Amino acid sequence: MIYYQDNQFVNGHEIAFATLAEAQADRSAVVEMAAASLRNQITAGTSPAEMSSWPIKLDEANAGGGPMLTLEAGYRGITEAALVTLVLEKAQQLSTLEAQIAGVSGMHRDTIDAMTTIEEVVDYDMRADWPAV
Repeated sequence: MIYYQDNQFVNGHEIAFATLAEAQADRSAVVEMAAASLRNQITAGTSPAEMSSWPIKLDEANAGGGPMLTLEAGYRGITEAALVTLVLEKAQQLSTLEAQIAGVSGMHRDTIDAMTTIEEVVDYDMRADWPAV
């Protein structure tokens, strides 16, 4: 049976599930663990304080600039316009990755939920289609 451990899918021991719902819940939890791990890899090394500033920076970048971006650009030694471009590019990259992770996670969970036997659920290979991070 496939598990997710140390940021990768691994083969593990078999578990006997008593019900289809139990098997589906277990396998869906593995999918969610993989999705969470990918999200954590993307934001690794970024402090919560920095992440909390992202919505403000994005709002200001979408408006063409603002007080926070003006200050940051000044300290960084670049123009505010250059920083606006960097923020918008980074936001696009992050939103694309999040859409991929959420979409693939949802696809696998939907597939698992549609299965009608424990055997199908246990044999399902959820390793496909995840984005590289």
